[in-house]
Amino acid sequence: MADSGDISSLFTHHQVAPDVVPQPPPKKLTLVYDDGSSVEGGNEMLIPNTQREPTVSFPTTAGRHYSLIMIDPDNFSREKPTFRQFVHWWVINIPGVAGGQGVNVPQGFVVSPYMGCAPDAGSGRHRYVFLLYEQQAAIPTESIKVLGQPKLLGLLANLDERKNHDIARWYNDNAGGQQPTLQAGNFFFAEKTA
Repeated sequence: MADSGDISSLFTHHQVAPDVVPQPPPKKLTLVYDDGSSVEGGNEMLIPNTQREPTVSFPTTAGRHYSLIMIDPDNFSREKPTFRQFVHWWVINIPGVAGGQGVNVPQGFVVSPYMGCAPDAGSGRHRYVFLLYEQQAAIPTESIKVLGQPKLLGLLANLDERKNHDIARWYNDNAGGQQPTLQAGNFFFAEKTA
């Protein structure tokens, strides 16, 4: 199990920093899937167990707003990351919770709906990275385009909109240049072998 001190070294050891973020997060974000499996700083997760949103825990502050992002920096593969920074989940304006460990994700604004990990067979191990940022203020949502919405009667997600995201540039364009502060993170590995 990775503790808060370990998460920074694990981000560096597995090159999540600098591949995803310039510096590792200062604290560990706690994530637990419905089957009880938890994300533990680079542990292996079974693909079927990651298909629904995990429960997210981290101390937040009432009156503040947070962003949660899950990305795959290894899409198509780690050796050939053609679609690096593929967004699997992105929620902004998550309200802080007074005195609690919870992150009230359902009350935030969904920029990209949750999509479980889905590496291609033979593409190797993928890192799935969760980042929790504290925003400087609530971000106006009226003109934000939701990424990866279902199309064709909800049968397929628009995957092109999820590829190659520059997170800092998105905040610059949509939050009036206000860059959020990284508070916590975590990641796991998943691989499809056949």
